[in-house]
Amino acid sequence: MTRKDFRSQRQFKKDIKAAHLIEGAILKRWLTVLKKTCGRSFKFIENGCGPDGEYLRQKDVSTDADYYVTDIGYVEVKFSKTLLKENFHLKTSQVKSYIKQRANILMVDGWNTEKAQFTFITPEQMEAFEGKYEVVAFAGMGFKLSYKINVNEFIWRPL
Repeated sequence: MTRKDFRSQRQFKKDIKAAHLIEGAILKRWLTVLKKTCGRSFKFIENGCGPDGEYLRQKDVSTDADYYVTDIGYVEVKFSKTLLKENFHLKTSQVKSYIKQRANILMVDGWNTEKAQFTFITPEQMEAFEGKYEVVAFAGMGFKLSYKINVNEFIWRPL
């Protein structure tokens, strides 16, 4: 299976780099929110396969969670730039990997808006996806099999 979708190789590489930078910014903003709400700081280390956001060959890619956050565990950052109206999608193969790793998903909705919000999806919640959500070949992810998840199924908090 190929990683690349309908984008040119050049655009694909550019998008990977940009997404990596956004994911880092999201994690830092989320940790700031946690500090304000919990009254304590959390440290993190990069855990994923490409800590600099550079393009990797297929054989060098993994679905390891992006970060390890002290006292929280593994965290994979996912995001939508615009505010989602109905659904978001998560690749089934990645969800299976996150469950195996016992990794959480920090899902951010509307990153490029004034109303960015987040939800935190635990491995226990992901275990219930099978049979609960429709699996579709989602065009936005290169027609890879993905869970189609209604945004209203989760509690969203301001980021």
